[in-house]
Amino acid sequence: MNKRKVCNTILLTTIIMGIILLSVDNLRALVKESNISYLIFLGLWIIRLFVFIPGMTLMLIGGVIFSPIEALILSLSGLVISDSIIFILGKMLVFQVLVTVQK
Repeated sequence: MNKRKVCNTILLTTIIMGIILLSVDNLRALVKESNISYLIFLGLWIIRLFVFIPGMTLMLIGGVIFSPIEALILSLSGLVISDSIIFILGKMLVFQVLVTVQK
């Protein structure tokens, strides 16, 4: 079962990177045209834990599309935001379970 998940993750990452690398120039042009690309990239980081997107994939995509410094700042920001959201949701669920058990 674990081997299947690993194989699926590698396959998905390879497909995504293939699509990105085939049109890197188009993506870089799109990034230079609008600032909304930063918000989209941060949005991908925020939802990555809910839709099971590997973090390494987003880091590689950010490094290819943005400059290295921009990719670093955006990736770290997105990582902190997404992990904070998951932490807060987890704490809320644990609290609700404890309150329910005590009743």
